[in-house]
Amino acid sequence: MKKTFLFLISFAALVVSCEPAPQLSFEETLDISSDGGDVTVDVTSNYPWTAEPSVPWVQITSSGGGILGISISANETYDSRMAEIKISCKNIAKTLTITQNQKDVIITDGDSLTVGYDAQDIVIQVQGNVSYQCEVGGDASSWLHLAVTKGMVSSRINLHADENVGKSPRLAKVVLQNAEQTANAAFTVKQEGTPSILKVTHSAKSFVAPTLNCSVAQVYWGDGEGEKYKANLSHSYAEQGTYCVTVTANDLSVFVISSLVGVESVDISGI
Repeated sequence: MKKTFLFLISFAALVVSCEPAPQLSFEETLDISSDGGDVTVDVTSNYPWTAEPSVPWVQITSSGGGILGISISANETYDSRMAEIKISCKNIAKTLTITQNQKDVIITDGDSLTVGYDAQDIVIQVQGNVSYQCEVGGDASSWLHLAVTKGMVSSRINLHADENVGKSPRLAKVVLQNAEQTANAAFTVKQEGTPSILKVTHSAKSFVAPTLNCSVAQVYWGDGEGEKYKANLSHSYAEQGTYCVTVTANDLSVFVISSLVGVESVDISGI
């Protein structure tokens, strides 16, 4: 009986020793875009295996057999991030490392800008986590020029607008975009036209400003005083004399002088 017991023990040990050693292999690194999504990884193993992610933005959708299904959330941050999935089979464990790209972004300090008609330099503050190029769209590149292009964490765009010698305002669309076209920002630059100038010389003690069909204008009364144009605007003078009232306005095409009393001349050469 004792010999039989020893034989059974020896046979059991022989059976255990004949089991193959656990094997586990897979691609141990995975690069994912910021969009995330569902991916699968081929797993080779001769025994059942389990998978456990290290972060909540990585979820296991299926496991077993030879396929590991993974769902990865979109990365809404401006930094890349990493996660690990521990894959275990019997007494061995290996790690699948996931690297997810950052959300590419380019941000400007506003999406529109209005500047005067005169030639001038324009500075646009830019923030981003990718290198980018700046392009002035369409015909506007003939008057709005790129001075400096940079790709930094915090940078700026330097533009130069030529003088607008025309009466009408003009628009430019400026686009910032990285080479991969994963991030972009756009803004518009509006440049006012050369202001129209109307001059009225008169000798009245008080004067009513001409009625204008524009939204922005400035009235200079000829005695050192001036103010922004509004409807029914008038001015009284401290002394009787001859004064030249100058009106500067954008896009002025129609004006009406309500009273010609004391008016000596009207100069419309600047309109």
